[in-house]
Amino acid sequence: MWSKEELDKIQKMLLSADEDNQILALELLKQVENKDDFAPLLVFLSVAESVRYDIVDSVKGILKMLDPTVRNYWKNVCNLINDNSSKTKNELVENFEKHIDLFDSFLFQAPRFSETYYEIGRKLIKNFKMPKNGLEFLRKGAEANPEDFNVNFDYAFFLPEEAKNADTIIRHYNICLGIKSSFFGTYHNLGKAYMLKGDIKKAIDVFRFCLSKFPSRWETMIELSMSVKENGDKLEARSLLEQAISINPDSHLAHNNFSFLLWSEFKNEHELALRHIIKALEIKPLKGLYWHTKAEVYWYGFKDKEKANEALHKGMEVEPGYKGCGAMIKELEAK
Repeated sequence: MWSKEELDKIQKMLLSADEDNQILALELLKQVENKDDFAPLLVFLSVAESVRYDIVDSVKGILKMLDPTVRNYWKNVCNLINDNSSKTKNELVENFEKHIDLFDSFLFQAPRFSETYYEIGRKLIKNFKMPKNGLEFLRKGAEANPEDFNVNFDYAFFLPEEAKNADTIIRHYNICLGIKSSFFGTYHNLGKAYMLKGDIKKAIDVFRFCLSKFPSRWETMIELSMSVKENGDKLEARSLLEQAISINPDSHLAHNNFSFLLWSEFKNEHELALRHIIKALEIKPLKGLYWHTKAEVYWYGFKDKEKANEALHKGMEVEPGYKGCGAMIKELEAK
């Protein structure tokens, strides 16, 4: 008769990072009379230990010794991990989350399973369109394993870009930099997070450092342009956008931002501003913001109320969810 302490030790060994410990635990488990108690962990290991092939084979062998009803129940529960059933998305998530405390205990005993939570989180966000559930898996994975670049990066990346989340986003991108300092996206997104927080000076520092490591990244030139403009340097903002357009002439955002900068800060260059917003709309015609910018150029640059209104109504037509056009239409009606 096995004591609870001995059974707990077997479970701990099954979750060990050391494969030799797992092999020993599997051999001991063959001698345990009530193997069904280990069904949740064994099924979890059979689908989560994707790269430990010998372990998975041994686990599957022991699973055959379990009561079929118990085994099939837990296989059904774990279908969310590999999504190989005919159940609906909601059923897959509900079945797994019903036992989330148990699976969380596996994660925190064996932080390498942060990759499993990472895969579940991405699936829920990108495929199932369940961002709240997905973010919770990413959060737990990042909390359990601060050495996992993927789960920390995606948790920061998928958090809503709201000021209340800025510090959390910054913390996790900084964790990522401590793991791997060669990925452009971490620096770029970290700078954006500082802008979200309202720390313009820190954002500028991060963007400049990013460009020192990745000097041709036009995306960061656009972000740095917005930051230095916010800080009062319209000339550098202009230079950065000109560089971005030179590197990537198809960047609709760079053309839009350049147009906005020209009409708002360089009063004698409205013709150039119009050319660039027309270019932005040639590349991306269904962007309400760009039609709004075009209206601003026509109205604030040329005092052409008719063409400004045409642009605003077009913006509302192509992107009804964008609110800026409607607000400016009301502004013009009051003139």
